[in-house]
Amino acid sequence: CMKGAHRVPAKEATPGTAERELTALHRAIREGKVAPLYVVTGDDEFRRGQIARNIGRWIVPESERQVSLVCLDGATATPAHIAAELESGSLGFFGSSQRVVFVQACPLLGAKPPGGKEALAPLVRRIEAGIREGTTLVIEAAGGFDSRTTIAKIAARDGVILRFPLVEGHQGIRAFVQDR
Repeated sequence: CMKGAHRVPAKEATPGTAERELTALHRAIREGKVAPLYVVTGDDEFRRGQIARNIGRWIVPESERQVSLVCLDGATATPAHIAAELESGSLGFFGSSQRVVFVQACPLLGAKPPGGKEALAPLVRRIEAGIREGTTLVIEAAGGFDSRTTIAKIAARDGVILRFPLVEGHQGIRAFVQDR
């Protein structure tokens, strides 16, 4: 179930996620405070992908990654497939402490997901029912992020949403450099 001793308070970083927030997130994960759901979004494809991958690496120890870090291609993974991976991850095979299902470049959280909102039903049902303790879903949201979707609302309530907008113009670059 989503509620547990290691739950991290919901956090939505707006408009962009600062480096100090990422440092605090990394520290919280190291301390065992792992949220059931992380959504990493924004137009900065490099940072979005880098941080989404790192979250999985931060959660799953290197010695367990082969069996406990499942990477799915968002272009081909269906909502039913993602939901099935979440369910199989809750079975606790191989004695691993944490399991992460990472969906790379996932187009399902935009305003017009492939297959329509009805196609999301299996995944929405799985997330609404609760992601079991020890399993975490990390979604790298490509193709937009609609905060009105059920998954986005659950992420805002029970998980972590990280945003990485493109850095544009002189002021944007200055803010980007100062933040680091």
